[in-house]
Amino acid sequence: LLKKYGITLEEKTLRHLEEAPMTWSGIKKKMFNVREKLSNEQQEEARKIRENSDAFQGKVFEFRSYFKETAPFAVANFTRDKSIKLNHVDPAFDVLDHFHNGTGGDCDGTGTGAGFKFGSVTEITEESRRLNESQELFELFVSDYVDLRRCNEELSYLKGLWDQVGAVMYTFTDWYTTPWDSIDVEFLTDETKKLAKD
Repeated sequence: LLKKYGITLEEKTLRHLEEAPMTWSGIKKKMFNVREKLSNEQQEEARKIRENSDAFQGKVFEFRSYFKETAPFAVANFTRDKSIKLNHVDPAFDVLDHFHNGTGGDCDGTGTGAGFKFGSVTEITEESRRLNESQELFELFVSDYVDLRRCNEELSYLKGLWDQVGAVMYTFTDWYTTPWDSIDVEFLTDETKKLAKD
C-alpha cells in the first residue's frame, strides 16, 4: 500500500512492523503472568476496599441521621407566637456553613463547635469519591451513597430557604428603623413585591 503511493520505509522500520504482533503478544503474556502473581495481593486489597466501603456506608448512615437531626429544617425554640425572629437566622447559617465547609456552627451551645460529630458534606463526598475510584480500579461494585446525595441536595435547598428568610428578615428589620415621616409607601410596596418574586 505504501509503495503504491511512492512511500518507502527503511528495512529497520519494516522489520519492527513485522515483529510488532509477536512483541505485543509477548507483552500481553507478561502482563497475565504478573497479574497471576499479584492476584493474592489484589484479592486482599479488594477485601480491604469492601470492608472500608461497608464501614463508610455506616458512617454515611450516621451522618445522614445526624444531619436530619441537626440541620435547620425548623426553628428550634419557637417563641410563643410561633414566628421566626432575626436571631434565628445567624445560628441557622452557622449550622449550614458547618455542614458545607466543616467550619463554624455550634450545636452544643458551648461556642466551640464541639457538638458536631462529623466533618462537612464536602469532606465526606470527597471521601466517597476516593472510595468509588478504588472500587472501580479493583472492578468491584461501585457504591452509590444515596443518603449522602440526599444530604447534598437538602443542604442546597436549606441554603436557598435560609437565604430567603435572611433577606426578608433583614429587609423588614431595616424598614422598622425608618421614621414614620420618612416612609415611602410606593418604594416599600415595590420592594415587598420583589421579595415575593424571589
